[in-house]
Amino acid sequence: MPEKNSYNVKPLNDRVLVKAEPKKDRIGSILLPDNAREKPRKGELLACGAACNDEVKESVGKVVHFNDYSGCEAPGNPEYLYLRDTDILGVEI
Repeated sequence: MPEKNSYNVKPLNDRVLVKAEPKKDRIGSILLPDNAREKPRKGELLACGAACNDEVKESVGKVVHFNDYSGCEAPGNPEYLYLRDTDILGVEI
């Protein structure tokens, strides 16, 4: 059965699709420089490709953590990211 997600795309091979939480670039009215922002990010794992490891496949629908500079933005929608399954640092339980 094909996986359903709000972006209607199924990643290929070892790729995953993540809906990332927005970056925090301000604390109150203070604008943070790039080097002061939190680097690891998190988001909801929406779908996995067929070649992803079983541990990642079992985490679909959960919040995952990944590095700030991992993956690439989905065309036309920067809140969705394509990552390799090995770019996922951890899963919230």
